Amino acid sequence: MVRKTLRIAALAVITAGIVVIASSASKAAAAAGIEEIMKKSFNKKVGVFPKIGPAVKEGKWEDAQKYAKTLAEGGAALPATTCPQGDAKSWEKLTKKFAVETKAVADATAQKDATAVEAALKALNASCKACHDAHRN
Repeated sequence: MVRKTLRIAALAVITAGIVVIASSASKAAAAAGIEEIMKKSFNKKVGVFPKIGPAVKEGKWEDAQKYAKTLAEGGAALPATTCPQGDAKSWEKLTKKFAVETKAVADATAQKDATAVEAALKALNASCKACHDAHRN
């Protein structure tokens, strides 16, 4: 009887360890997905966000549209990720807002509306700050 109890206890400890490891791996994978989206979108060297405004100002609408499409793709993918910190409902709300705002940038570039692009970029920037305040260190 004691051996059976010890086996069950050992199995429970092993199972708990596997759950913790899987949870940590899942959080790491989510963070990697988020990092990749943010890098493609906002990195000063390779990100598309910093390139949209200048492309619009120079009248390079095809470039602006290409960058905005990449931005919107990242925006659409972000709600499918799980933030490794912060409230899940807040993450869901803010990432959905981010997706809508990145699409607004793409729509404005498709319409070749410089004023709308500028407004959409400003709204997106504010959205970034709200999310980072809630979900980053």
